[in-house]
Amino acid sequence: MPFKLPHLTNRQQVAVAGGALVFIAAITLLMSGIRPLGNPPATLLPSQIPVAGSTVSPAPGGSATPRTSPTVRPGTTPKPGALSYGDALAKYGDWRIQLNSKCQAQPPKMTVKTGTSILLDNRAPTPKTATLDGTVYKLAAYDFRIIRMTAATLPHTAILHCDPLKNVAQITIQK
Repeated sequence: MPFKLPHLTNRQQVAVAGGALVFIAAITLLMSGIRPLGNPPATLLPSQIPVAGSTVSPAPGGSATPRTSPTVRPGTTPKPGALSYGDALAKYGDWRIQLNSKCQAQPPKMTVKTGTSILLDNRAPTPKTATLDGTVYKLAAYDFRIIRMTAATLPHTAILHCDPLKNVAQITIQK
């Protein structure tokens, strides 16, 4: 015999059952250790350690020009001035856009103050070409770039493209 709540209508009973299923699914996910995309694990897997890191310097006129840092092999010490992936996460973790193997951006929208630097992070095992407001960034597998966000007129929405996909993320730059 099915469980019935006589004082509730059929529609209300369906809503209660749906809410219970959502609650059970949420508890199951929490207990299994699955984390949201925007919340990276505290430790990195060997496959997540980048082979090369990169930085970006602002060029005259406010646009960013990519500059590749020295190649760093696992088990070696980076040259002075090179930013490791762990250091980049610590410094820019709240201002990071990750690109996965399908070029999906996480988060797809972000708002920053002018002059804020963001971490453009390729978490895919393959190279990606990202274009931000017309500036092209070649990202090796598990590579990253630090990009200083500026615009001539504010507010401005910078559009991020990844490989063949257009408008995978929007970064609103404000005063």
